[in-house]
Parts: sequence; C-alpha cells; structure tokens
Amino acid sequence: MTGQDRASTRHMPTATQVSAITLRSLLVTILLAHGGPCSVAQLTNALAAHGVVTKGRPSKAISDALRWEISRGRVRRVGRGAYVASVVPRTTAWRMRQRSATAVLHGEPNRSHAGSPSRGADATDRR
Repeated sequence: MTGQDRASTRHMPTATQVSAITLRSLLVTILLAHGGPCSVAQLTNALAAHGVVTKGRPSKAISDALRWEISRGRVRRVGRGAYVASVVPRTTAWRMRQRSATAVLHGEPNRSHAGSPSRGADATDRR
C-alpha cells in the first residue's frame, strides 16, 4: 500500500453495523424511495452507499429482514431476489425514516443498558 492509498483510506467514514429493526427500516425506506422493484444486489449497494454493513452474508441478512416486512404487508416479493414497497402507513414510514436517518448520521444508538439503573459503585453501595 502506497502512502497515497493510506492517506485516502484514513479519512474514509467507518461503516455502521445496525440492529435488525434499523436494517428493516433502512430497507423499507430505500424501497419507498426507489419506487419500483429492487434486487437484493441493489439493496446491498444502497446500504453500502449509506455506510451500513450487515452481520454475516449481506444477501441473507437482507432477505431475512424483508421476510419480516413481507409478513407485515409493507413489502412484496415480486420475483427471486426482487422486492417492492407496498402500503406503509404514514406514521410507520415517518418512524422508519427517522430511525434510518439517525443510524446513518450518528451510528446505531447503544441500547444495551437503556432504562436500567447504573451498575457502578454508587448503585451497589446504597444501604
């Protein structure tokens, strides 16, 4: 790797790994914006363009996420590896856009201890 290559990769944004609900929101948002059928390869490229990576094989993660949305009636499968957005309630679409924008702009929020009391020394020393 040359010095120029290192310099160009140094300022590349890091990819964000997202949770299942955020991945589903991103995919539905992409399908709504596209307005027509999208292949899994197109969805993979769109996620990469947004700086999002999936756990494991991207095609499997995407098809698994869209299977959930199909069961909710928000996405339809129109062929092998091809999906199109269906009817998405306005409030649901708004929530999905908000979740997607937050994940893309600020990374996935850490919810591992959301709503739980502090685990530090202060929490254990109360008597």
